[in-house]
Amino acid sequence: MKKHLLSLIALSIFFLSCSENKEEKNEKSDNSDTQEVANDTQEAGDIIEKIDAYVTSEDSKLETYGQMNSLPFANLADKLEFQSFFLYDEAGKLKAIEYYSNTDKSQDVSRFYYDNDALVYASEAHSDYDNDENFIEKKYYFNEGNVIKVVETKGFSDVKVAELPLDGQNISNQTALDLMEFKGDFEISFAGFIEQPGGVFLIVNAKKPGFNSALVVDEKGADEFMKDLYDNQKKYMGKKMIVKWEAVVNPSNGMRQNAYRGGEWVE
Repeated sequence: MKKHLLSLIALSIFFLSCSENKEEKNEKSDNSDTQEVANDTQEAGDIIEKIDAYVTSEDSKLETYGQMNSLPFANLADKLEFQSFFLYDEAGKLKAIEYYSNTDKSQDVSRFYYDNDALVYASEAHSDYDNDENFIEKKYYFNEGNVIKVVETKGFSDVKVAELPLDGQNISNQTALDLMEFKGDFEISFAGFIEQPGGVFLIVNAKKPGFNSALVVDEKGADEFMKDLYDNQKKYMGKKMIVKWEAVVNPSNGMRQNAYRGGEWVE
């Protein structure tokens, strides 16, 4: 009986020791998880701070960067215009892409910032021309291609700022790319010529219904492709094409316009 009692006491001590070790391990595990979350939060905060500083720095330089712009495409019936701009530093590295959507009442601007070819920040802002308080801007922060934070700002005088949940938040530069490269909704086809006192204009239709663009045909644009196109308009009507252009100033009125500088058919 005494031997049995001693065995029970020893067994109790063993289980008590195991229980204490388990609680100690759990406590260490809980502390480790908490510390890991804290470290992740601190790391994310550091990344956001660095991105904000980078964007502020780039904003001060954007006007000095080289620029390539797409043709503007307009839908006159809906009073809507699209255009995109690509900004490059002196070394030819892409630093930002801007995409504009304008109506007679408002403007939507999306901007994408790149650092060493990686997208680090994007924003989309809506402005009403008649009411600044309807201003809305979303800011997207990226790390290794993934969105890590989204912030929304509303208004100017009574500013409201809110961090948004990541689920369902998305921003894309695809429209800006399609505009620049004549792809997707902005594949173009020949739609004829318009002759005006200011010159002859080549009209191209976008694949997106109702949208087109116009290029003035001046002396520098009178190449063999253009001559054939002008002489055989019915033959080429609706045929897919791509064009090159140059921004010029109309000498008669001082207004900027896009001039045709080459073209080819797309099979």
